Amino acid sequence: MTSPAVSEHWRAWVAENLARGESGEEISAALQEEGLSKHQADNVVQAVMRAPEFVGAHRSLGRAFAAGDALRAMHRMLEIPTIDVVDLPRFFRREAAALMPALLPGFTEKWTAPQKWSLDFFEASFGEVSIDVIEGRSSMPDDLANVGKNPTEMSIAELVQKIRSVESSNDFYALAQNRNIAKDDLRALFDDCEMPEGMPPIDTIRRGSALWFGPKGTVTPLHHDSSNIFFVQIVGRKHIKMISPFEWEVGRQSKGVYAMMDPESEDWKRDPELSEVKVHDFELGPGETLFIPAGWWHHVRALSPSVSIAINALPFDNKFRALLRIPQRYGT
Repeated sequence: MTSPAVSEHWRAWVAENLARGESGEEISAALQEEGLSKHQADNVVQAVMRAPEFVGAHRSLGRAFAAGDALRAMHRMLEIPTIDVVDLPRFFRREAAALMPALLPGFTEKWTAPQKWSLDFFEASFGEVSIDVIEGRSSMPDDLANVGKNPTEMSIAELVQKIRSVESSNDFYALAQNRNIAKDDLRALFDDCEMPEGMPPIDTIRRGSALWFGPKGTVTPLHHDSSNIFFVQIVGRKHIKMISPFEWEVGRQSKGVYAMMDPESEDWKRDPELSEVKVHDFELGPGETLFIPAGWWHHVRALSPSVSIAINALPFDNKFRALLRIPQRYGT
């Protein structure tokens, strides 16, 4: 491999782990496991520690990691609340302001969609509408299968027929990133989605929402968003796993917003570094809503043919791009 003595990647790794409080001896030992001699590894660690850039950054990063470790400890005790009556202004000042997840069954109290929508409904009412669908997902890496690139255009009737033709599949999915719900031909869907008081105008919500439409078995892998989301399940059921953004171990293999780790896998269960990670599990059915705060990791599996809407048009600035750069404990 490339010598860490000259590799920017490894120097950055040393700096991050020094900043979060690992000892120089522990870091040197890890570098020796990668093939360096003790003399080489010690020199790398000392060179990073003496660099003026590191000395300045160490103070800030050290404080960030200390605060993150405290939040991680608190989040491991957290029980996600269920809030039956939704007073949105109060919710935004409390749970949303604290970036705390919550189940909000009352969010859809005035919606007719959970009772009205079905595969038959979409086929009969919107069958001729063309939408974008990602095909061939099961052969793509996670970070490519879910970005909405190179979609296939098909009618909703064709998508419904594909869904009915399989028992379970992760190979095709109409994704949030395809921006299908913003199409004018689907505007009437929001007639069935009367928002609680305190939400923006419906045209703002329509442009700031996303549609998920696919068969049983679709998976959105572990990832986080840079905005807060009301995730509303309308047709079918989904299982959701959520993990605090301060579980540093989860992000050690991240690629962009994707963790590149599978919380359903046997590898996850066997990994000692993940044994203490708190995973919150939810199953959402028609009309149920989960508030997913910006930065929280989440993994979603459809337990049946499913239609969901994610709403991130909120009555305040809802973009947190800095969360894409939350420092991870392991690696860069």
